[in-house]
Amino acid sequence: EGTSGKTALHMAVELHDLPAVNLLLNKGANVDAAMFNGCTALHLAVGRQDAAIANLLCQAGADKMIRNMEDETALDLADGNDD
Repeated sequence: EGTSGKTALHMAVELHDLPAVNLLLNKGANVDAAMFNGCTALHLAVGRQDAAIANLLCQAGADKMIRNMEDETALDLADGNDD
């Protein structure tokens, strides 16, 4: 983590690296860790329309109702996606 608050899990999600996300979750990564802007890995996955990673995060217990600094949940972001 640096000043952004990004964890390895956030970076793996940003890279659309499903195997790395799975590995990090299996090793105990905090699925609900938030960056400085309040975004969790689930916010990132949904924002990038990466359904496979979003589903994996949900299966790992990600909280869909955490709000980022713009007062958006991952569900709010999903509602805004065209897919």
